Amino acid sequence: TSIFRIRYDFERFASITEAENDAVRLVELDAFKGEEIASRWRPLRIWAQSEYEDNRPRTVGDFARLGAGCLVMSERAADGLAGLLAGRGEFLELVSDLPLVAWNCTRIVNALDPARTRGAKFPDGIRYIRISKYVMREDAVTGEHVFKVPERRGSDIFVSAAFADAVTDLGLTGLRLEPVEVAEAAHSGDS
Repeated sequence: TSIFRIRYDFERFASITEAENDAVRLVELDAFKGEEIASRWRPLRIWAQSEYEDNRPRTVGDFARLGAGCLVMSERAADGLAGLLAGRGEFLELVSDLPLVAWNCTRIVNALDPARTRGAKFPDGIRYIRISKYVMREDAVTGEHVFKVPERRGSDIFVSAAFADAVTDLGLTGLRLEPVEVAEAAHSGDS
């Protein structure tokens, strides 16, 4: 079983941004933390960032980042990945000249191996501020295609090899898929 953490290719593809008041609205909505928000959603006005510190131009890819925990994707990506996304989240409308939609992942899987995952935790001792090494439990991720983990529900999205293969096969751009270690459960009493 292979699992990947979604990262964005900021070096080659444009970032997406929203108005400051919409950014505030996302915080008030407590958006993209693994819960459905479609019934409270008002479409955001977005655009591609046009200036970068390195002065290199960037094109809009099939995927872009709009805040932590949200996938912004082209309509082409949404159509091509529909089968893998179904039942694992919700599409949310965006207002833009670009053919993009937002996708809110609502599938939460208790998949982190707490003994092997490494990172800095919040004072609650459960959630992570950041993780330096992700280790997923194979029994928890088998059959999962797109999900979040409870300890990082407001940020990281993980995908399966089937999702990664579909991205490649469809020629979709804008993502870097970072492999995550998947470990078998320890068997007690084995000789």
